[in-house]
Amino acid sequence: MSDTPLSLTKLNYKELTQLAEFMEKMGLTEVEVLQGEASVRLCRNGSPQTVHPAAVKQVETPEPEPKNTPKNMLTAPMVGTFYRAGSPEAEPYVKPGDKVKKGEIVGIIEAMKTMNPVEAEKAGVIKEVLIDNAQPIEFGEPLFVLED
Repeated sequence: MSDTPLSLTKLNYKELTQLAEFMEKMGLTEVEVLQGEASVRLCRNGSPQTVHPAAVKQVETPEPEPKNTPKNMLTAPMVGTFYRAGSPEAEPYVKPGDKVKKGEIVGIIEAMKTMNPVEAEKAGVIKEVLIDNAQPIEFGEPLFVLED
């Protein structure tokens, strides 16, 4: 799993899916994540599934989009570590002044040792980069300011 701790009070559908994919990839039949008094336990192959009551509300419903994020922001689609380039010696995918198309890769988020491309949600011009390279990020955190 990544160096970024999993926040059970903010656990969402995407994170549960990633955890299930991690279980599948590693050939695990059960995984339990504990944080303070909250816990999530996933089992497969007919095993019982247990979710601690402190996490039930967040597990059952996907996390809503952040309300205070202006529409001109590109935000993080998941929790992880954000990288601006494909490797340490490579140029960043985008920098201020670059035009991007919807679906164009603007960065990478490492989550559970998997590199996930971050795509522009709409076309525009990168006005400002808000996150440094190799920074831990949360779901919905603003990454870039985008001008139309």
